[in-house]
Amino acid sequence: MAQAQNVDINTTLSKISTIAKNSDKVLENFDMNISQTVQHYLNNLYSGKYGQVWAYSFFGIPFANIIAGIIVFALFFFLRHLFARWIVKPLLIIAKRTETNIDDIILQEISKPIEFFIILLGFHLFVQIILLQNGWTDITLRILSTFNIYWFIYAFTPAIQGFLNNLGDTNKRLSQEFNRFLIRIIRLIIVVAGFAFPSQSLYIEKANLLPQIEQK
Repeated sequence: MAQAQNVDINTTLSKISTIAKNSDKVLENFDMNISQTVQHYLNNLYSGKYGQVWAYSFFGIPFANIIAGIIVFALFFFLRHLFARWIVKPLLIIAKRTETNIDDIILQEISKPIEFFIILLGFHLFVQIILLQNGWTDITLRILSTFNIYWFIYAFTPAIQGFLNNLGDTNKRLSQEFNRFLIRIIRLIIVVAGFAFPSQSLYIEKANLLPQIEQK
């Protein structure tokens, strides 16, 4: 029985690590090709009557691309506000009417990493639209994406602790001290893994970028 449980834990950790290693692809799966669509309209703008004005560049970035990038990032920032006000708050009101408080805890804890993901997605599109996507920005986005994934997983630990405490009310063998110890171990694993994978990614990407910088 213990061996089967150990296999399940190892399988779960393996899946989480796989997601973390591909964290940079998470943003690409959610960006809906917005940057390509925006660039298509910008290209039409550059070929128009005032194309030379819009194509005037600052530090090598066309003026219209800068404006479009700021607008897109601002829209996602506003979208985060809408999510918090019109989705999270109504759900919290509904959750408070239920008998258990576990759903309240889950909603409160996971709402923050979801809001951060919306901002991160907006920043990802901003970087693409202003044509600043390079090795260093890829490293930054990968680290932030990995951090967000582990933050989302970490957000469930208070709900797990609440569930174990409720379970302990009917099963005296599960004491609150054991529950707290177990949650601390789970949180420690998540935190350590959350720091380890971005650090490993940063080391690999830095090793790949240094030869390119030296050649320049």
